[in-house]
Formats: sequence, structure tokens, C-alpha cells
Amino acid sequence: MFHKQTSLAGTAVEDWDLAPAAVAVGILIFDVEHREMLGHLRRLYDGLAEGRPERQVRQTVADLLAVAKAHFHHEEEYMRMLDYSDYRRHSDDHYALGAKLQNFMDEMFATDASAERNLAEVRAFLKKWLLEHILEHDRSFANFLARKGIR
Repeated sequence: MFHKQTSLAGTAVEDWDLAPAAVAVGILIFDVEHREMLGHLRRLYDGLAEGRPERQVRQTVADLLAVAKAHFHHEEEYMRMLDYSDYRRHSDDHYALGAKLQNFMDEMFATDASAERNLAEVRAFLKKWLLEHILEHDRSFANFLARKGIR
């Protein structure tokens, strides 16, 4: 079981109030998937903050990875179908994101000590993991789709 962190200063769940606008790219299917990923990130953070059983937290991680992989696959299908010129870089970033999340979580679960990792660090990693990709790669791809009349 994860131990509940008693001091959450600077790591409040309210910091996650960036949805839906912060994860919106203007393409409905991708906006829905981004919000779904953000929901899993919130549940993961809440589970850690509230000291939920490790089994439950691991399931949330598995759910997040599954949703992320499905989302990446959907984006890449569109990219290939529309011959998106930045496909390789975007696809490589998807692979790196999935690997980073998996490694981060494996490390977190490796020992009891690391399972009690600082919540601020977990929140910062997860928020960066999602937002940097959306802001840098997904919005660029969404602009490409919009120029083709796809919303």
C-alpha cells in the first residue's frame, strides 16, 4: 500500500484543473482521448496521494498506458493516411513517451521506499509527460489536419 502524503503543498489536485482547454487541439476524437488520458493521470495522482493499495494504483497505470497507446495509434493512422511530413518525429515521440512512463512507473514500484516517492515529483512528471507532447506535437498535427479541413 502507498502511504498517504500528509503535506501536499504545491501539489494539490487542483493543479490538474487544466482540462479540457489545455489538452484541446481542436480535433474532436483527439480532444476526447486527451481528456481521457488526463482523467487517468488525475486518478493515478489521487491514488498515490490518498494511499490507495498498490494493486489499484498499478491498474490505473495500466489503464493510462492502454489509453495512451490507443491514442498514439489513432494519431499515427491519420498521419500515415494523410502523408503527414512530421510523422516519424511524432511517432518517435509517442514511443519515447510510452517508454518513459513505463520506466518511471516501474521505478516507482521497485521498492517500498520509491513507492513513497515525492508526490510533487510524480505530478510534475505526469503533467509534463502529457502537456509537452500535446503542446509541441499534437497541436502541430492538429493544425495540419485543420488545413485539410478535418476537425
